[in-house]
Amino acid sequence: MNLKHIIIGFFASMGIAYAFTTGPYGVFDSFNNYDTFTYYFNQGQVNTVVNQTIACSVVGPGLNLVNAHFLFQANFHLPSRLNDSVVLVAQLSSRVRVGIPSTVTSYFAKAGSSSLTVSNNTLLSLKFSGSVNGSAVSTYPIRDATMQDVRLTGASYTIVSLNGYFEGFIPLGGPGTSGSSRNLLAAIPSRRLIIQRDRLTFSLSAAGKTADVTCAAGARAETFGFTNIADLPAYIGIDTKYSIVTRPGDVGDPPINSTVVASSYKPNCTFSGIGRAQLGISLGGVKSNRPISTMTPGIFGLGQSNFLVTPKLVKLFQTKYPSTNTVSLKLSAFNVSISNATPSIKNLLPAAGYPASAKVGSGGFATFPSAAPSVTYPSATFTPIASSIGKGQLAFLSYDNVAGSVKLFDANSTAIATVAFSCSEGAGNFPSIVPFDIA
Repeated sequence: MNLKHIIIGFFASMGIAYAFTTGPYGVFDSFNNYDTFTYYFNQGQVNTVVNQTIACSVVGPGLNLVNAHFLFQANFHLPSRLNDSVVLVAQLSSRVRVGIPSTVTSYFAKAGSSSLTVSNNTLLSLKFSGSVNGSAVSTYPIRDATMQDVRLTGASYTIVSLNGYFEGFIPLGGPGTSGSSRNLLAAIPSRRLIIQRDRLTFSLSAAGKTADVTCAAGARAETFGFTNIADLPAYIGIDTKYSIVTRPGDVGDPPINSTVVASSYKPNCTFSGIGRAQLGISLGGVKSNRPISTMTPGIFGLGQSNFLVTPKLVKLFQTKYPSTNTVSLKLSAFNVSISNATPSIKNLLPAAGYPASAKVGSGGFATFPSAAPSVTYPSATFTPIASSIGKGQLAFLSYDNVAGSVKLFDANSTAIATVAFSCSEGAGNFPSIVPFDIA
């Protein structure tokens, strides 16, 4: 059972109203930075699910394939934002599935095998770019791995889970560092740490034969995500030296050569006439992995959100309106920003907006659009700027200001007040969502 089901089951047992979209292709496997027993997640977390064809070499007795096309299906949990003033160590976690092509499975079938075994010695190497000291490559051995047998079906691809997790610390200081940094803005002056696949190695065995598979980065490696470096004051009373992510759960399969994401965080929002408190904000969506150009712009589609009404927020309302019991959210703006592309700021809401959410209590969720995932935000389209084309650059999609109002209700569902809010932490301080390759 994942964290989402634990949280929702708790709310149901307490009689609290909630709504929760599972997002495109089930990517919302939890509200990623909400946790009842630790505050490590306040920096923000992005769930990135990549389904991509990659070229691999396969070497075994009587077998030597170059550029064999495998499917690479990876679910990454990455920090979407690290705060310069407090973060010393950051972590990532991933699960990986591979699609073994029939050119490889037929090799074992011809040897008389009806199944094959996937080794538990898999290694995943990731490249981290953005440090003033240059790019760093870290290798993560699979953890908690188990051997598994997979039946050969003759399909174009035999999907195999590399049973276990790849997780560890991110080299924040660049190559040769232990993974920690006491001055992120100095270590990463671009304020973006880019995470790409460098290499994947594993082996397959059957009928007394073993084939070693090596999937190198290639000319342009897959970019799994990026982490924005913020310059914000530390939250009082919260231990933020570590940015620890949750382990990925099982999610659906996005289309081949696409990426689905869910990014969430808890900013300190301003509530007019009352003060500041955390409101949980998340955004999920999908994009093609094809490089974008003026002829083929980037499209962020199937957008949808879960908003978490934190207990601290309800307590803030009760300081001025003690009878506050439930609240209803209405959005006036859900802005995202993108670098190296235009428009630089985009409001994801349609011109007519959306109705206010249903009433939710402390710890409850409000979903926009309310019928998500069946109904989603309009697709957002971005065109790379001329100076970014042909240089192997990326367009970085991040959060920007989110604003609206909150209507307060007492225990009898009588409206008490309506409070305007704005969640803006300043340019450069917002969490990441997803990158686009520029042709």
